[in-house]
Amino acid sequence: QNSSYLGSMAIAAPAGFLSPVFLLSLLAFSVTLVHLALCPYTKVEESFNLQAVHDVLEYGIGDRTSWDHQKFPGVVPRSFLGAVFFGELLYPAHSILRYGLGWPLLASQLLFRSALGAFGIWALSRVASAAEKHIGSGVGAGFLCLCIAQFHLLFYLSRPLPNTFALILVLHGIAEWIARRHGNATAWISAALVVFRCDIAVFAAPLGVYWLFTGQLSLGRGLTIGVATTIAALVVSVPLDSFLWGRLIWPELEVFSFNFIENEGSNSSAWGTSPALWYFLNALPRALTFSYPISLLGGLIAPKSRPYVGVALISVMLYSLLPHKELRFIFPAIPLLNLGAAATCVKVLNALQSKSGGQMLKISAHLFLLGVLLGSALLTVVFSLASIHNYPGGRALDCLHKLSIPSEQVKLGGSAGDCDNFGPVAGKPLSLEEVPPEKKVHIGVAAAQQGVSLFGEEFRQRQWVYSKEEKLRNEDYDQFDYLLMSETEQAESLGEAGFRLRRRIRSFGGLDATEIASSLGTCLIRSKHVGEPSDCVKLGMAGADILLLERDPRK
Repeated sequence: QNSSYLGSMAIAAPAGFLSPVFLLSLLAFSVTLVHLALCPYTKVEESFNLQAVHDVLEYGIGDRTSWDHQKFPGVVPRSFLGAVFFGELLYPAHSILRYGLGWPLLASQLLFRSALGAFGIWALSRVASAAEKHIGSGVGAGFLCLCIAQFHLLFYLSRPLPNTFALILVLHGIAEWIARRHGNATAWISAALVVFRCDIAVFAAPLGVYWLFTGQLSLGRGLTIGVATTIAALVVSVPLDSFLWGRLIWPELEVFSFNFIENEGSNSSAWGTSPALWYFLNALPRALTFSYPISLLGGLIAPKSRPYVGVALISVMLYSLLPHKELRFIFPAIPLLNLGAAATCVKVLNALQSKSGGQMLKISAHLFLLGVLLGSALLTVVFSLASIHNYPGGRALDCLHKLSIPSEQVKLGGSAGDCDNFGPVAGKPLSLEEVPPEKKVHIGVAAAQQGVSLFGEEFRQRQWVYSKEEKLRNEDYDQFDYLLMSETEQAESLGEAGFRLRRRIRSFGGLDATEIASSLGTCLIRSKHVGEPSDCVKLGMAGADILLLERDPRK
C-alpha cells in the first residue's frame, strides 16, 4: 500500500519513545517553553489562577485570608481547583527553588507555567496518537507539525487562563472521541464545562447532537455519564471553592447566571463587541494561518475528518451569535480544524503517491505543503516578536528591582537597553542586603493588567509594599517611592509632585505593515541606528507604555 512521506515515517518508525508523534510532542513542548521564555509575564485575564497558585505556594490553603482574591475578587468567581492542583503538585520544587537555592519568585511562576504547558502537550499528544491510529497513518504527525508551526495554540498552552484549563480537558475528550470511546469523551468534556468554563456547552452541544443522530452514543448513556461526571466534579470542587470563597458556591453556575440570566447576555457586551463573522474572517485566519483553507477542504475530501471539521465549524457559528468575541473562546475548534488540514494533506499526498508518473506534480505538492509550514512558522516569529512587547508592566517591575540601587549609579533616561522587552534585564541580581529597605511602590491599573503579578513582588522580604490602590489624587502619591504608571494615569503631571522619569517601557499596540516597511528602510539606509531598539525595526503602533518613576531626592 502506497503512503505519503508522513505516513511512511509513521509506519517505519518503531512505537514508543522513537515514534514521530512522541518526538514531535517533545518538539512541541520545546516550542511552548520558548514562548514562555520570551513572554514570562501574564495579563489580567490570567491573573486569577496565577495569583491563586502563588497563594498556595506562599501561604497554603489554610491561610485563605492572605489570598489575593480577598482584595481583588474579580467580576465573577472562578474555581480554584486547577490552581490548587498545580500549587500542591509543585510545592516541593518551589520550596527547593525558593528556600534551598534562593531563586526569585519569578522562577516559581515559570515552573508553574512550564508544568501547565507540559500537561497541555500531553493532551495534544494523545489527540495526535489517536488520529494516527484511527484517522490515518501520518495524520497525527501532520497534526503536530501544524500545531508547532502555528503560534496561538502552543503559546496559550502555558498561560493560566480558565480557557486553558478547560482546553486541556477537552483535548483529552477529543482524543477519546477519535478513539471511539464516547463515554470517556463525555466525561472529560463535562468536567471542563462544570469546573472551568460553562461556555464549553457551546462546543459540547453540536458534538452531542452529532453522536446522538449517528448512534454513537445513546441519549440515556450520555445523560448518565454527564450527570455522574457533574456530581463527581462538584463533590471535588464545590467544597474547595466554598472554603476559599467563604460561602457556598459553584463558580461556573454563577458565571452562567451573571452573563445569561441576570443580564440576558448583555454583560459580555460591556467588554466590547465584534462583527458576526469575526471568528471566521479574523480569529481563525490568525490562529490557523495558511492551513485554514486546507482545513476547510478536510470536510470535503477527507471523509474521516469530516465530523471533526463539521463540529468545529458549527460550534464557531454558535459562538458567533454572542456579541463579545475572543479567540480563547473557540480554543476547542483549533485542534479539530488542524486535524482536518492534516487529514487533507495526507489524503492528497497518498493519492499522488499511488499514481505513476507526474513527478512534477508530486514535487509541487510537497513544496506547497512545506511552504504552508514555513509560512506559518514565519508568522509565528512575527507574532512572537509582537507578543514580547505586550507585557510592559511585568517588565517594568522586574526592571525596577534591578535598578533599585542608588540612582546616581544608574543613568536616567526615557529609554535604555536594560529595560527593553527582550532578553534578561541588564545588571547583576541584587542580594537582599543590597536592596534598600522599606520602599513603597504604586502599581497603576495599566501595569497591573499588563504583566505585574504577586510572583513579581520580589522584595517583600525587605519590607517593600506594593500597592494597587486606584483613583488616587496627586497628593496621594507622596507616600510612594516608585510609580509604575501609564501616561494616561496622571504620570505626565507627576514631575511637579516630586517624581522623575527613570525608564519608559515600550508597549505594543498592533501590527502595522507601513510602519514595519518604513522603519526597516530607515535601518538599512542609516546603519548607525541598527541595534538601537527604540529606533530600528518597529512592528507597529505604540501601545500603552509604562513609565517607571522614582521620587526625586532633590525635591
